[in-house]
Amino acid sequence: YKMKNIFHLIITAGLVSILLVCCQSQEGKKQTESLYGKQIVAIGNSITAPKDSWAWITAQHFDMELTNLAVSGAQWTDYQGTTVDTNPKPVYDGVHPTIVIISCGTNDSSNGKPIGDPSELDKPYQEADRKTLYGAINWAVSIIRKYSPDTEIVLLTPIQRSSHSQKLPMFVDAILLAGEKLNCPAINMYEESGITEAVEAKEHKYLYDGLHPNALGQQLMGEVVIKHLIDLYENKQ
Repeated sequence: YKMKNIFHLIITAGLVSILLVCCQSQEGKKQTESLYGKQIVAIGNSITAPKDSWAWITAQHFDMELTNLAVSGAQWTDYQGTTVDTNPKPVYDGVHPTIVIISCGTNDSSNGKPIGDPSELDKPYQEADRKTLYGAINWAVSIIRKYSPDTEIVLLTPIQRSSHSQKLPMFVDAILLAGEKLNCPAINMYEESGITEAVEAKEHKYLYDGLHPNALGQQLMGEVVIKHLIDLYENKQ
């Protein structure tokens, strides 16, 4: 079969198994004027998939055109039976994003997927083991850069949840390391989102079911992403 564009290719490849807030001031707008009116692609799982997710909030803030490719159950690593479209000339169908933001890792952790060795990040992407977290991130980032070299890729770590997980922080650290080694900005949503296990275990303040953000939780996530994008693009100017 053939996919319509490379971002759908990436989704099928197992990366994700499948890729309001108003402007606070004119000063903030000038800081990130290179983002306004541009395209943003969000890839992720059921936390990102809702129409009013953090991705929508972020896009609204910068008046960007959002393509949300998130799908429930998505993960970085390959699922059994994952296939890759090998079409050497993918068609973009008008999708030429300034930024691709990938928010994954929760399902990899929950499903017991291996993190792998950091050396997977140093391999040519064709040799990376996509059944491991490090290999999958290497493959996905490399593929996006191959077909869309001017696109900025930003990684988001998982957020905390109401139930305790010993594995999840290890996945968070691995995604942050991958961002550093692959030269991708990585945002530590686990620590910065303001959504904590301590609070959610007592009351579902920001996570309506202990895992998925409600409107307030999505707002918190969006505000963190917006702050980092402002810092990122202000530093580029």
